[in-house]
Amino acid sequence: MNVSSDNKNDSLLKFLSKGLELWIRSKCQSVGKLSLDIHGSGFQLLRGKLSSIYLKGEEVCFEDVLLKSVIIECSSLKLSFNLNRIIKPISLHEPFNINCYIELSEVG
Repeated sequence: MNVSSDNKNDSLLKFLSKGLELWIRSKCQSVGKLSLDIHGSGFQLLRGKLSSIYLKGEEVCFEDVLLKSVIIECSSLKLSFNLNRIIKPISLHEPFNINCYIELSEVG
């Protein structure tokens, strides 16, 4: 897990990154290796913006499909926080671009 920002010690982005990592792992049956890079700053995040998120997973099993490698890149995210909501405290507001590359594992 990496946080790429002007301030590498940005606690808010580290907190978000750890939360995303836990959420991703909870949605998958197994994850061999996971790398998550959040580009931005805590100040941008508080204003509801993130420059980009880069996710790379290896040996991921999602819905009984084994993925050798998966890379997901999202850019220009706009979001809002409602910390009074326990189930969904972060929501996305506008469409954003996603690039995804998947390499399937060979069975047999």
